[in-house]
Amino acid sequence: IYTGLFIVKTVNNLRETKMTGLQTMLETACTTVTYAPMLSVLFVGTRMRAIQLSQGQTEKYGLPQWWVQAAMYYCANAVMAQVLLVVLIPVVTGEAAAKTDEDGNLDMSQMQVGGTMATVISAIRYIVMLGLYGGFATVVYGCFAMEGPEEIWHGQEPPVSPALFSTIILTATFFGVYLLVAITKTTVELAGNSDFLKKLSSVLTLAKFTVNFAPMLAILFIGARIRALQMDP
Repeated sequence: IYTGLFIVKTVNNLRETKMTGLQTMLETACTTVTYAPMLSVLFVGTRMRAIQLSQGQTEKYGLPQWWVQAAMYYCANAVMAQVLLVVLIPVVTGEAAAKTDEDGNLDMSQMQVGGTMATVISAIRYIVMLGLYGGFATVVYGCFAMEGPEEIWHGQEPPVSPALFSTIILTATFFGVYLLVAITKTTVELAGNSDFLKKLSSVLTLAKFTVNFAPMLAILFIGARIRALQMDP
């Protein structure tokens, strides 16, 4: 998405005929991948836990668990679905461009389409969000529920490393804040705005600025863990 946007912007700067619609669509699509860095670090940490417990033989012992792997795919597909919604909505509804909020979620309040089409789009939107948050929770649970092979550890498997545990805390905080933001926005859409909701939105906006540090901190922790495993496998 970012590569495509860079190319389109470059072409628009060099040509008199501008691809304004395409550039707007790509700029909007870029906001939909907000969750990707945090999810990626969590997936890497989970994979490292599986390698640690299986001593590098993840396929032999089936780690991570099949349902954790399925949750990873579901999260990735949910992020992709967000992008596809943004790209396809102008085509399906005739809107000039899909609108998203600053968190990358589809903003139905800015759409002019109504009736059955609006209902279908809303349903898909919430299914995507449910899959994203449900998949994240499943992966986190899988990290703690993952069991090492008895023939390797004999019941003495190591606990979750501080690096992974810290990454899980950061991920949970990140998704918790963004979930509260999504719930607040949905409440405003369904019940209208109020002074309390305005104040809550302002607080959550400040909280988002704080948790945006989480992906970078988490990858630092995972990098330190990789170095430790390099020194003492």
